[in-house]
Amino acid sequence: MNKSKGILIIDDETELAEGLQELLSAKFDNVEYVDNSTEALKHLADNQYELIISDYKMPGLDGLALARKLRTEGNLTPIVWISGHCDKEMALKGIRLGVEDIVEKPFTIENLAQSIFRVLELKRRSAELQLLTSQSEIASAKKMIGLLFAADQRFNS
Repeated sequence: MNKSKGILIIDDETELAEGLQELLSAKFDNVEYVDNSTEALKHLADNQYELIISDYKMPGLDGLALARKLRTEGNLTPIVWISGHCDKEMALKGIRLGVEDIVEKPFTIENLAQSIFRVLELKRRSAELQLLTSQSEIASAKKMIGLLFAADQRFNS
């Protein structure tokens, strides 16, 4: 799997996707777009992304089905939906599948940028927390090993 970091845009509106790609390329190293979920799945099988920006309503799998498939396969890449057809039920289903944000069309680039940076900041903080947790678990394990070793030494003396 390619370790490139970046953003995958999935939207069947080519002009919108190309415009987003151009704008986001100024801040991110690798910004790619595809116009359907089938191509998205191929890209996601071969590449690792920091973020997925996906239209909700598109040919093939819609945003909900795509998120469900990715999560079922163990892909935890953060997802931001962009949609002109957002209702409360759809939003709740997305949140349950780990969709981090929904940006309603029409949107401004500022709205989308805020969403992207908020999601990436949450991802960064989560990674830091996991690192701290794993370091704490390692320290606890070392302490336990030390105690077991000391107890073993006392019994074998």
